[in-house]
Amino acid sequence: PNFFDDVKFNTSVESVTFDDDLGKFVVRTVESGTERVAEGVFDKCVWAGGNNGKPNVPRNISKVLSSGGYKGTVMHSSETGPNFDRLVRGKRILVIGDSYSAEDLTLQAIKLGVDSVDMCSRTGTGIAYYTGSWPMDKVDIHYAFAPIGVTKDGRGVVLGDGTDQMILADVSTVIYCTGYLSNLDMLHPSMRPAVVGPYFTDYKIPKDWKMPPNALSKEFGDIPLGKIMYPPFVHDDIYRGQLISNPNMMFLLERTDVPLADLDVMAWLLLAPMTGDLP
Repeated sequence: PNFFDDVKFNTSVESVTFDDDLGKFVVRTVESGTERVAEGVFDKCVWAGGNNGKPNVPRNISKVLSSGGYKGTVMHSSETGPNFDRLVRGKRILVIGDSYSAEDLTLQAIKLGVDSVDMCSRTGTGIAYYTGSWPMDKVDIHYAFAPIGVTKDGRGVVLGDGTDQMILADVSTVIYCTGYLSNLDMLHPSMRPAVVGPYFTDYKIPKDWKMPPNALSKEFGDIPLGKIMYPPFVHDDIYRGQLISNPNMMFLLERTDVPLADLDVMAWLLLAPMTGDLP
């Protein structure tokens, strides 16, 4: 059989629901161009939309700029295009974030003739924060500062870190280099796991808690509570890629700094129950 006979190209998934009576998934799709709507019924469903499904725009900062009447251009890094030259040449811009997209767009803006770049680094852990020098010394990085207001003329941005404040006058463009979120919008709410967090800091562990005896107890003894950490991402409602409330709903996720290994291992874990190798 031809593998591509069962592949739909130029097609978007509009919704995924689970029919309790049928015990199956109902997937509604829309074909690009023709806008033709189709529905299919499936025994199992694998979400594999990746981490970069939709722009992540910090709501608190967005609210600060909009409620303050900021008059400049506000955009996410994914929205930069042919007009980027017009937005940065000879102007002052503010970049929110300090990771790869921040570094990339800052260097591009400098090549296009930006007057100056101010960058807000929330944690000081991004690659741009550790850049030792910038071309023509056009970049100022403000560690732990974030927009907390807008100047009266609507053209400046007020930054604060909880203690100090500074005013950036005449900021023409604000660019969110704040990454992306997984897009689960097509899934019925009952099938959406908490793919963002919880993080180990979100758990409230009793002070008198002790680790129960386990295979490593003899080697390490009782580990102090302060040294216990959850993995960076813990999903209380997913086990080995399967939604606990409905194991036929599966998620191909990447959650570490080695995404190719993540996806390879997870793909095998999901293949096993689909082929009957695991119940």
